[in-house]
Amino acid sequence: MLITDPTKALETTKHIAPDVMVLDIRLPGMSGFELYDRLRSDARTQKIPVLFETANGAENAAEFRKRGIATYVEKPFDLWEIVGYVKRLATGALPVA
Repeated sequence: MLITDPTKALETTKHIAPDVMVLDIRLPGMSGFELYDRLRSDARTQKIPVLFETANGAENAAEFRKRGIATYVEKPFDLWEIVGYVKRLATGALPVA
C-alpha cells in the first residue's frame, strides 16, 4: 500500500499493521523522523520495521544515530536494493531500530 501523507499513514496504522514501512526524511507536513518518533511512541506500531530513504545520509547521520537507526538507503537507489532491504526487515534478518 502506498501512502504519501504522514498523517494518513498514522491513521492507517490504527486499522492495518504493516510488515514494513519505508519512509523518506522529507514528507509533507512532518518529517520522516517525526513520523518515526510517533510510530515508536505507540505500543501498536513501535515494533514495525522502518527503512529510511534519503538524499542526504551524511547530513542526517546524527539523527539516525540518535534514534538507533542503522539501515537506510541513499537516493538514487536501485529498486532491487529497496526490495532486498524490505524482505530482510520483514523476515527479521535485519535489526529493527
